Amino acid sequence: MCERFLFVCCCVASLLTSACSTRSEEPEADTNSDVVVEFQDQRPDHVDMLPLEDMAPVEAPDQRSPAPDMRPPELDMKVEEVEPPSPCQSTWGWRNGTTFPGVARDHHVTFINETSQGGWLHVASGTNYSGLYADHWRAKIEDDGDLSEWELAAELPDIRGGAAYTGARGRHYLLGGRNRFMVKVVFASVHDQDGNITGWEETTALPAPRFHSSATNDGERIYVSGGLESTGLAQDSLYVGRLDEDGSVTSWETYTLPEPRSHHASFIRDGFLYVVHGFSGNAFQNATTGHKDIIRTQLDAETGAPGEWELFVEEDLDISTLAVTSFDEGCVCRVGGIVKQAANSYTYSEDMACYDLDAAPVRALQSEEQRLETGRSHVHQAPYYNGHFYVVGGSRAYQDVTTSVEIAAPLGDK
Repeated sequence: MCERFLFVCCCVASLLTSACSTRSEEPEADTNSDVVVEFQDQRPDHVDMLPLEDMAPVEAPDQRSPAPDMRPPELDMKVEEVEPPSPCQSTWGWRNGTTFPGVARDHHVTFINETSQGGWLHVASGTNYSGLYADHWRAKIEDDGDLSEWELAAELPDIRGGAAYTGARGRHYLLGGRNRFMVKVVFASVHDQDGNITGWEETTALPAPRFHSSATNDGERIYVSGGLESTGLAQDSLYVGRLDEDGSVTSWETYTLPEPRSHHASFIRDGFLYVVHGFSGNAFQNATTGHKDIIRTQLDAETGAPGEWELFVEEDLDISTLAVTSFDEGCVCRVGGIVKQAANSYTYSEDMACYDLDAAPVRALQSEEQRLETGRSHVHQAPYYNGHFYVVGGSRAYQDVTTSVEIAAPLGDK
């Protein structure tokens, strides 16, 4: 059915006229938003969030017990016993991890933060289609890749969903997204001397509000590509923000993509910016065209400006809301997403596929073994740490949001 696709479109229009927070007070309109548009004529099949008054109260986070961690015997190994493999050289097996204890989460961000005590898996912001959230959770990553109990961390300054994410210079950035309105606000993490996140502060805002854009960085600059503007139309903007020594964004420059793109992924490798799949068109009107390609441009080594764009890979795959994780050795892996099968037929992908960017031809490397336990869209990020991938939340079907966590470990060489 057509309405199933609109979960991809991420139209949170019904939240524009309802309170979107777990807090008692209603948030004010974001003063950094250039355009405030309330969508008055949104039929149920044109939104992916139900009106708040139709939803049951949210279960308190501390009422849930973490699900047991299930480990297939073949994955029962310690990280210190094996050398972390190149992702493109191994087959990966997924298992269930410690269940996320907060409200089921979609349009969130998932990332790894390194501290003096080791790595922590973090989840911040997002929605369960009854409200938007400002909460922030973390779980310690154990030596064998499993997770400790989740705990609350420093809350965001405001509710947020559909923000782009990247990490650079030891800080984490949530860029744009929306509260009750689409915003251009950029939040940057604040850390103590041990590396723990103690808060969030605003840094220089994007040139314009963007929802469901993609962000990446080269250590010197942040690149924010595409996304939706307030009417739901995908944009061809490419914003390049320069970072100062402490990781604050000092300014933004504006460039363009070859065509509009949203709900896509991006990464940088060897001086090239890559943009992966997604779609163009108007998401709020269910009038989109999928991109089946990966495109790239060489960045100017001095200025960071993009050059001419070129087609890198053409695939027979119309996929959006996927996660992409890249590695220095030229391996890039995608996880999950929603795949268009026919005119009005979509599946929630269980696939994990890796690309060796130096191979000829470049093609997706996957197997039946390296599939998620549950197909899901809005994966957004699948961070990698010490030989393991992590996926939290997302949607298993139309507005069916999950708290499940999955962890991938290598099964062996391909």
